[in-house]
Amino acid sequence: QAPLHVAATKAAGLHGSVFETHNNSVFTARSFFQAGPVQPARENHYGFQLGAPLWRGATLSLDGSQQKVRGSVNGNVLVPKADERTPLAADPATRAVVSRFLAAYPRQLPNRTDINERALNINAPQLIDGHDARVRLDQRAGDRDRLTLLYGFTGQHVDAFQFVAGQNPDTDTKSHSVRLTWSRQWSAETVTDFSAGYDRARSLLAPEPNAVGPLVLTGMVVEQLGPDETLPIDRADNRYRAAGALHHVRGPHYFHFGFEVLRRHINGSEQQAHRGIVFFSNDFGRDALTNLRLGAASRYNLALGGIHRGFRNWDLQFYAGDTWRRGRWTLDYGLRYQPVTSPVEVNRLSTVPYHCDCDNLAPRLGIAYQLPRPWGVLRAAYGLHYGEIFPVTYQQVRFNPPANLTVVITEPYLPDPLRSLRPADLRPDARTSFRELSPDLVAPYSHQYNFSWEPELSKKWKLQLG
Repeated sequence: QAPLHVAATKAAGLHGSVFETHNNSVFTARSFFQAGPVQPARENHYGFQLGAPLWRGATLSLDGSQQKVRGSVNGNVLVPKADERTPLAADPATRAVVSRFLAAYPRQLPNRTDINERALNINAPQLIDGHDARVRLDQRAGDRDRLTLLYGFTGQHVDAFQFVAGQNPDTDTKSHSVRLTWSRQWSAETVTDFSAGYDRARSLLAPEPNAVGPLVLTGMVVEQLGPDETLPIDRADNRYRAAGALHHVRGPHYFHFGFEVLRRHINGSEQQAHRGIVFFSNDFGRDALTNLRLGAASRYNLALGGIHRGFRNWDLQFYAGDTWRRGRWTLDYGLRYQPVTSPVEVNRLSTVPYHCDCDNLAPRLGIAYQLPRPWGVLRAAYGLHYGEIFPVTYQQVRFNPPANLTVVITEPYLPDPLRSLRPADLRPDARTSFRELSPDLVAPYSHQYNFSWEPELSKKWKLQLG
């Protein structure tokens, strides 16, 4: 994650700049993969930057930019052949559903039969809009204190390419970042930094308007009709952060101590077959595509239940270190403590079973020695580094019973797949799948070490052995 402390800036006085760049398909070489004539495309990227003094000791900085991309994506998909595009279902309601499924495929017929008898190479338009903005205020108080307030915003909207209707989700992402840093130079030897921050990332991945609804699978006889079963996703990741650092020079030593505390709030909904999945396969003495045209599905899966959750946990770290230089020697050593707490669901709708991983001590050591010329430099280092338990791992517990159940209907009636479902089929002791996390789950870690020798063979040549 991004550093919390905001570094000082050297800019002074009134200054600024503006820019604009444009590119399009007229001035760009043809894409290597593209079907038919060159598709129109254009990209505009423009923005500004401004810095100005406000009052004594205060400087304001503004910058912003936008990027707009309009173009096409090329790819191969499997589509029905000319004689496979007519529904065969006799029931009018089933025929209407099958017609909607078949209409999701592009009108173009297969044109890469050398690859597959149903392969189509096709272009599809895609739109991307990006936005960036930042505001920074620096206030100096005397020669020792600096206060910095920083706000940044990044947003992106994507109308995704669709070789078949609903293949990819449209996405909206918005990221906000706020930083407040107080830096004080107590003396020529001692500096402290204290910071508070807030980060928010909002992600929305939604089926595009022409999607057929459920996920339709045919065992890749033709392209699946999507998007994926995990969509839509509507997630907000909020991180509240505080940190402090002390740097002190004493003789040949450069000491540094610090901490960071992070409180994470993750709110939102994710899906797992809650839109439904329709399976057409080689069944009933027929191939999968014929069963699709007949509306004769082998199976229908649907997840039922509430999927909105709010997870909370703490990330902590405390560290101390020293860089010692004396003569030809440089020694760098330190220790970091990184406990990982168990997350909780704020409404107690789900239980995360693993406990605090509270013994994560991470030592590090680095040594460098300057040998007499021309023997060069010897270097060696070791460190124990911890990763993290990603939220996507523990958030899967939202799909567990009794709050969520998945029903499986064999040979469903396509216009109303759940018409054979009875309340008794949803009893709590019914057979179901369960996502389980190991109670001894811990953060991953790695031991990293190296050794190198760099002799000088001449003024122009060095050899590195490691």
